[in-house]
Amino acid sequence: MDFFRKILGSFLLVEGISIIVIWGLLIFSGELQQAGQQLFSFVLHWLSELLLAALGIYTGINLLRNKQRVLRIAFFVLGLSICSTYLASGYYLFKAPDYAMAGVIGFFFGLSLLFALLSFRYIKVQQPIRSFEYKFGLLGLGLAVYLLINLCGKYGQNGEWLVFVLMLFLLLSACFFTYIFSFKRTFRIRSS
Repeated sequence: MDFFRKILGSFLLVEGISIIVIWGLLIFSGELQQAGQQLFSFVLHWLSELLLAALGIYTGINLLRNKQRVLRIAFFVLGLSICSTYLASGYYLFKAPDYAMAGVIGFFFGLSLLFALLSFRYIKVQQPIRSFEYKFGLLGLGLAVYLLINLCGKYGQNGEWLVFVLMLFLLLSACFFTYIFSFKRTFRIRSS
């Protein structure tokens, strides 16, 4: 459905730009004074946010340009987005109470969930064998990648290098196997 592709592309583009703007405002306003104390953890967290922003912008632009090759990436980006917005809204609700920020990020969380659910309906695999599992796997990989990058930062910051190496191994192996299996199927927008 052409309308869904445009809406999803617009959402991912706006979300990617919003992430860059929000982090720019936080950095330049001096809100991140504890970043120097936990530099390793913050660097990996920023890496996961930059990955989400860059892939969101790339996928959004290419969906708006009707490029079919990015439909597979859309599930991965939505997984990244769900994990990012869930964790960020929890942070702003409980750890650093800022209800306005929690509301804005919670809104993006709700939209990410909605678009993920709608994507199962409107984005289909050309070879429909196990298409649900494949899409769910890409969505889950996005969740896992975001979470594992942040956990690597946390355990690396605390000097727990054995757990850090284990998390890094899980991250790399999940990405490798998904990369290998993702070339077997291509996606198309389903017409209703």
